[in-house]
Amino acid sequence: MGDEESPFVRRYGAWLAGPYALDDAGRKDYFTSAIVVLDTNVLFNLYEFTALARAQVATALEKVAPRLWMPHQVGLEFVSGRHRVINARIKALTEASATVNKKFGEARSAIAAAKRHVQNMLTRYGNDPDALTELDELLGDAAVSAAQQEWADALLTRISALKNDQDIMPSSVDGADPVIDLVAHLYGDRIGAQPSDEVARIRTEHALTHRFPNHIPPGFADSNKPTPMASAGDYLLWEEILDHVRTLPDPRRVLLVSADTKDDWYQPPEHGRRERPWPLLVNEMQRSAGASLRIETPQDFFEGISRFLDVEIAVATTEEIARAAVQPVPELEEPAADERNLIHEANASAVEPPPRLLSAACYGARLSTQAIRSTRSKPPHWPFWWWLIDATAELGLREAETEEPLIDLAAAHLGELPPAPYWEPGSLLQQGEWPYRTSSWIAPWMFHVISRTPEADRVTLLRIAARQLDATSAPQKPDGYIERHSDERKDK
Repeated sequence: MGDEESPFVRRYGAWLAGPYALDDAGRKDYFTSAIVVLDTNVLFNLYEFTALARAQVATALEKVAPRLWMPHQVGLEFVSGRHRVINARIKALTEASATVNKKFGEARSAIAAAKRHVQNMLTRYGNDPDALTELDELLGDAAVSAAQQEWADALLTRISALKNDQDIMPSSVDGADPVIDLVAHLYGDRIGAQPSDEVARIRTEHALTHRFPNHIPPGFADSNKPTPMASAGDYLLWEEILDHVRTLPDPRRVLLVSADTKDDWYQPPEHGRRERPWPLLVNEMQRSAGASLRIETPQDFFEGISRFLDVEIAVATTEEIARAAVQPVPELEEPAADERNLIHEANASAVEPPPRLLSAACYGARLSTQAIRSTRSKPPHWPFWWWLIDATAELGLREAETEEPLIDLAAAHLGELPPAPYWEPGSLLQQGEWPYRTSSWIAPWMFHVISRTPEADRVTLLRIAARQLDATSAPQKPDGYIERHSDERKDK
């Protein structure tokens, strides 16, 4: 590069080379003596790891814990947004079984459609009754269900084992949270003071009126966030780091770890020059705080800890770190009210029905025995109770409350194929209790309840399910329909 001590090189060194041309010895200095600042996304990633991987990551972070420092902005973003990360993880695990069942239902429908297509071709062009019969035997509903059952069981068993292995639970939002415990332990009191309201206002205005319009990093890509302070979050973080570093003894080094590689942190590649953290940031750190700066992704950071600080990190953990780093953090905006309150197949077993609605549904349905009421506190039966809450209101058996959640649950289905592999055929129900003798399917949670319910309540529940099915299905009744249920309860 020439004379590296010349004023020109010193002035523009961040653009000419910067710390990213360092050899291992120069990079090692950052891991052994720099303050380490973890961006909020790195802390969020702790929720994405398995318990074993998180333990290895914790061991690695212990090696730099005395030099970890948390800006107030990072801590605020972390405690304000952690529930979204937890809920996104729980939602994915909760909905996994329903997604598998849905996909198998779609596969059954596709197989049936393919069979009908070939049979139509054989009828139209082949006149081969034997082939039609053979296809019915080979690809009938029972044969397809049997073939799929083993595969579905294998997938659902693995999902169940995965859920049982979790240490991040819905209760982690407001209760015991291993990640909070880990973060508190690692940082101790090394947390930045909260800037005054006036300082935050001045910095926010400076970001929005000067830096962002001129694309001065960091954070200019966030200008479309909901509020000015949310847009200025990265810049507020940056200013806190500068303030803190100015108080440190020489030599001053900063190792910033972030999974954010957008254009407001990294300069895009151009004309043979590779992508790199913005030289403007390196220059500003040196000019404003008299410190050298290195920015690394979580993958590179933990690789560096392993190499320079002699920490063993398993290959599987390294892969988890890489996967978590590319996962988008859930949007800051809360879901719409209707979406928050919707009860459906995927979440009905995880949301306990309110006791007042349970009592109103029992009264509206005129359930007569305690046998069925005893299931109200058991999560596997909650989908049934949510359905009954919805059905009794929909059919006018009780007055709906103004703040009731929206419910999208079906206890029964009409059609040639079930909505999911585990739905039971209506033909298993007793003659006279259920009007749809063929082409009907009963939700597994509904079938489980009514198969264990005394006759009086069982008949009542099936009549409610049949009335609701009548109200939501086409007027054309399938073959085998017997008009036995009545609207005798409308005058409740």
